[in-house]
Amino acid sequence: PSANRHRAGTENMIGYLLNTMVLRAQLGDNPTVREFLRRTRSLVLDTYTHQDMPFGELVAHLRPERDLSRLPLVQVSFVFLMTGEQSAIGELSASEVGGLTFIPLQFDQGTARYDITFGLWETPEGLAGHFEYNTDLFDAATMRQMAVHFRTLVESMVANPYARISELAMLSEAEKQQLLVAWNDTQSDY
Repeated sequence: PSANRHRAGTENMIGYLLNTMVLRAQLGDNPTVREFLRRTRSLVLDTYTHQDMPFGELVAHLRPERDLSRLPLVQVSFVFLMTGEQSAIGELSASEVGGLTFIPLQFDQGTARYDITFGLWETPEGLAGHFEYNTDLFDAATMRQMAVHFRTLVESMVANPYARISELAMLSEAEKQQLLVAWNDTQSDY
């Protein structure tokens, strides 16, 4: 998502100006972590040059094949907020604008905007995160496992920046032990 407040006069406006920007990562050539991050950075910066195009207009222009079982173009949303930015996904504090005090309320909307929305934000202790997901597609245990896989993947990327994407670890040590040892312990006396 783009805050859509880059024009003069919109910084202090009250209202929903968010716009969805669509990105697609290409991994077919199995790049290294460094190359993947370089490409992604370039892709994001290029996409920001078109951030004013409303998402609905993009969908109308591209005319993707409609499928009522999924959203057009975007099924997963990733949101990263740097220190000082505010969003409904983070731990927010009250703020003042024009003499008015705004106190954020966090509540379960009862529905997910996308199949999965993954948000990360900076805190004084490090990064914090949140998943919002479609409960028709995923359960809480699956999302907890996805969080473990994401953390393991990021740790693997940091530890091995020259590794190919396909070489990165996603499984925790406990999962590796279960898959490689426990489930393969099939020796038996007959």
